[in-house]
Amino acid sequence: MKGIVLTAMDDEIYEVLSDNEIFADLFNGALFGGNQIIRPDMLEQENEKKVMRVGKEGGRRVILRRIRDVQKLSGLRESCLAVVLAAEGQRNVHYAMPVRCMLYDAMDYTRQVERMVKKRREEGKLEKGAEYLSGMKREDRLLPVITIVFYYGEEQSWDGPL
Repeated sequence: MKGIVLTAMDDEIYEVLSDNEIFADLFNGALFGGNQIIRPDMLEQENEKKVMRVGKEGGRRVILRRIRDVQKLSGLRESCLAVVLAAEGQRNVHYAMPVRCMLYDAMDYTRQVERMVKKRREEGKLEKGAEYLSGMKREDRLLPVITIVFYYGEEQSWDGPL
């Protein structure tokens, strides 16, 4: 497997995307037509490292590891609604980008489910049937995960999936 070489430009993009004001502007522009719905003070840094056990192969556990570029938790307005927001900086067109983003998102949802199941099992208040099987109660909710890709390539226009 060939290694990915990051340039100073990549590093600078990741640093810029980590700034709460720029991150909020990026999402407000992409999702809300420029309306200032997400404010910088609503954003909290999330762990970008993803680790998930995906099974066993030859008697050894198989671990999937991925690192997102930037991920933040956002509370919307004064409501109790929260959402996980992630931005992927991309210098080159990546034709499988939607699949890559879905994998990151699935890992985030899996982590939420695992935490919820652990909590519910520790409480010991799951009913038989669907609650016991899933480890979750009917009223449990997962935080939505929204990923956008920030393309900053100069070699060609983005002609991959949107």
